[in-house]
Amino acid sequence: CEMLSLLTVAVPTLRFGTASLTDPLRCSAIRAAERSATVIGGGTAGLSCAFELASRGWSVTVLSRLQRESATLTAGGMLAPQAERLESGPLLDLCVRARSFFPSWLRRVEETGKVDAGLVARGGFIAPAFQGDAIAQWQPPASGGSSTWLDAHAIHTFEPLLQKDVTGGFWFPQEASVDPRRLLPALVAACQATGVEIIEGCEVVGMIFDADGKAVRSVLLADGSMRQVETLLVCTGSWMRQLLPVPCMPVKGQMLSLIPPEREAPRVTLQRTIFAERCYIVPRIDGRIVVGATQEPDAGFSTSSTAAGVRTLLDAAIETVPALGEYALGETWAGLRPTTPDLMPLLGGTQWSNVHVAGGYHRNGILLAPLCAQLVADSVEGRSSADGASLLAHFTCDRFYTTEAATSSPVSPSDAPRAAELRPPSPKSPKQPVQSAPMQTAATAAPSEGGNTGSGGLYASAPAGGYYD
Repeated sequence: CEMLSLLTVAVPTLRFGTASLTDPLRCSAIRAAERSATVIGGGTAGLSCAFELASRGWSVTVLSRLQRESATLTAGGMLAPQAERLESGPLLDLCVRARSFFPSWLRRVEETGKVDAGLVARGGFIAPAFQGDAIAQWQPPASGGSSTWLDAHAIHTFEPLLQKDVTGGFWFPQEASVDPRRLLPALVAACQATGVEIIEGCEVVGMIFDADGKAVRSVLLADGSMRQVETLLVCTGSWMRQLLPVPCMPVKGQMLSLIPPEREAPRVTLQRTIFAERCYIVPRIDGRIVVGATQEPDAGFSTSSTAAGVRTLLDAAIETVPALGEYALGETWAGLRPTTPDLMPLLGGTQWSNVHVAGGYHRNGILLAPLCAQLVADSVEGRSSADGASLLAHFTCDRFYTTEAATSSPVSPSDAPRAAELRPPSPKSPKQPVQSAPMQTAATAAPSEGGNTGSGGLYASAPAGGYYD
C-alpha cells in the first residue's frame, strides 16, 4: 500500500526497540515494526521522545542540526517546581508529576545506555530569604510537595556558607538536579541502544504537505533535499515557530561556573542547591558551582556572554554566599529558553494528523522532557489515559488560536518565576529583589502564519543555525 511504500523510502533499515511485539501494553493494533517516526531536534526534548517511542518498538530517526550546540548543554538541570515558586495550576501539576517520574526514567536511561547521568539529590533545595524579599512573603502551594520554613539559625545549620543576613528560608526536600552535560550523552547512548538513528548536521527548514493539506508527507532539508515522513515530532525549542504556527520565542539566559580555590579543598562546601531571589547556585558532583541565570526576553537568538550579565550573576551569587568570592571564574555561557506567552509548554497533536509537538518548556526543560515524552507518545499511539488526556488538554497548540488567546496578554512579570535582571543591585539597598524584565513574547500566532498549507505546499522555512532543545 502507499503508506508502506513511503515507510520504505523514509526508513531504509528497520531498527527494533526493546518492546516485545506481543506485549499488549507496548503495542497498538499496528505492528510495532511497521511504525516509523521522525523527530526534529537533538536536545533533551527530542531525544526523550525518540527514546520513549523506540522503547515501544517504533523505528525512530532524529534529525539534529548540531547537537553540541543544543540548549540542553546550557541548562541548569534543576528538577525544582517548588523552588521556581510555581503557583497552583496545571503547570505545577505537570511539573510535580514530572519530578516524581524523573528518577525512574533516569535509571532506565542509565541502564539502557550504560552511562551515568549525574543525578544529585542531596537533601533537597534551600530557598533563602532576605528581609522583605519575595521568598520571605511567599507561601508554597500544598500541591507542590513537602516544604518547611527554616528560621535563621536552622538555615545556617543546613548551609553555613549562606550570607549572615539571611533571615530564614524554605527547605524543599524533594527537589533535585542533574548535570545536563552528563545527561545528554547518557540519553544519546540510550537512544542508540534502542535502535534510534541520530543524523547529525541535518537541518530541517520546511515541511511539504499532502494534496489535501491534512498531513505532512516530507520535510525539506537545508541542502535542498526532501525526506519522507510517516509520523513527525517537532521538538525544536525556541525555533519551533519557524516550522509551526505557535508563539514560542527565545528568552536568553546567561550562566557561569566557579571553581573552588586550588590552595586547599574548602572545609565547608555547599551541599544543596541554593535558589535565592536573584540567582540560583548549583553544586555539581565534580566540584564546580554553576550560577544562573539572567532573563533577557529582548535578546533574540543571541547566545553571547556579556560583561553586564556576568557582573549581575557574580554580584548576586557572592551576596548570597560570600565565600564564592574566593572561587575562580570558570566558564561563561548563555542559552535560550523556549517560551510561550503563558509560560506553559506545547504538547500533543496539531491541526495536521501526523504532526506532534513537545517543547516550549521555558525554565523547566530538563524536568519536563521525560514525562512529556511519555504523554506525547501515548497521544501519538492514540492510547492516552483519561488522566493523561486531561493533563495534555491544558498544553495544546490550539489554545492560542481562539479569540480569547488573541486578545489576552502574556503572563505578567510579577506572576513569572524570578531571574536576574541585567542590572547590578543598588549599593544603597543591596538586599532588595531585582524584578524580572518584562516578557516580550508574541501573544498569538494564526494557523495560516508562515505560508501555504494547501496542496503539496511548502509550509515554513527556518533560518540557518539555532539550538534545538
